[in-house]
Amino acid sequence: MELFSLIVGSAAVGVAVGILSGLLGIGGGTVLVPVFKLLYGMPAIAATATSLFTIIPTSLSGVVTHVRNKTCIPALGVAAGIGGAIMSPLGVWLASASPDWAIMAAAAAVIAYSAATMFRKALKLRKAQGVERQAEGDAPSGAQMQSRPEEGAGPSADGPYAAKAALPEASLPPARRLALVGFCVGLVAGVVSGY
Repeated sequence: MELFSLIVGSAAVGVAVGILSGLLGIGGGTVLVPVFKLLYGMPAIAATATSLFTIIPTSLSGVVTHVRNKTCIPALGVAAGIGGAIMSPLGVWLASASPDWAIMAAAAAVIAYSAATMFRKALKLRKAQGVERQAEGDAPSGAQMQSRPEEGAGPSADGPYAAKAALPEASLPPARRLALVGFCVGLVAGVVSGY
């Protein structure tokens, strides 16, 4: 019975991580490291190492969907991935030489920083959208009607009513600069991920 509970619990955690990974781009380390450490009682290094295994299938599944929907920047992701792959062995070496409490403290610091930053950005976005809605409410009714799609017209990949999630290519920096920034971010992320 204990094995059955373990399998069902692990599957439920996997489903939750898959949803969070696709929805928010988080899951592997942010959710699983605490779960493995607190619920499964794994040593810190085993918890971080095991969480890395979930990154491959959840990332592949998510990236296929995001590339199809044009909601990601593949060149940036590839460059960051290469940088991360180069530096993650250093993170693993540092983790091997660190005590459990240091690994857990580092994981908690990364999660806390990410949470605080995302929360701040969410508040700014909410405020900006409120100002935008207020400005739309002040616009003449004719202008409002022109901005709405015709009845029955759905979003298209390249039409004027394309999904809001699609990234505007004109607003992106040049590809080389984007790749360089991604590579540098990946170097840091690789150390943190491996640790």
